[in-house]
Amino acid sequence: MGFAELLVQLGVRYGTPASYEIARQLMAHITQESKQMSHELAAERGTFPQWANSKYATPTAYPEWFSRHTGRKATNWANGFPLRNHSTATIAPTETTSMIANTSGGCEPLFNVVYFKNVGRDVQGREMLVEFDDYFLRTLQANGIDPKTIGEEARTLLRALPFQSFLESHPESRMMSQWLIVRQ
Repeated sequence: MGFAELLVQLGVRYGTPASYEIARQLMAHITQESKQMSHELAAERGTFPQWANSKYATPTAYPEWFSRHTGRKATNWANGFPLRNHSTATIAPTETTSMIANTSGGCEPLFNVVYFKNVGRDVQGREMLVEFDDYFLRTLQANGIDPKTIGEEARTLLRALPFQSFLESHPESRMMSQWLIVRQ
């Protein structure tokens, strides 16, 4: 949730090698920290029912996999790495939480930074309302650009062009980011 906004704040363009590295590092950190917390819970409450049949019971048989998931050396855990929960990180399939947080709902790029809203002539008058993504608006303002000017230009384009929006990222870049985030 909010991966696109994170990249905006870091000044990194979505779909670039740098964004892929950020996705990899971010999810490695989340995965490793969640495994650590599950390890601590296992000391208090015991392991999950099938732990003895899991890779965590024999990490030396899977050293690269174990290191990627825990950030630790398998040789230090020859007797197993107790976990309370097998799965400790997930990407929630809901937009509700992201709406509350005012951020994007997953690892997709921003859908659009400028969009038009049609709420009814009694509210907006004859022209459609021009809305800006919060981070795009902040970037405009930080660079001394008046959003009203951009809004007027957007309205002019809306009247001149046969479409209202488009997604500029390529499917391959979205798939790569998603793969890097969910592969942990």
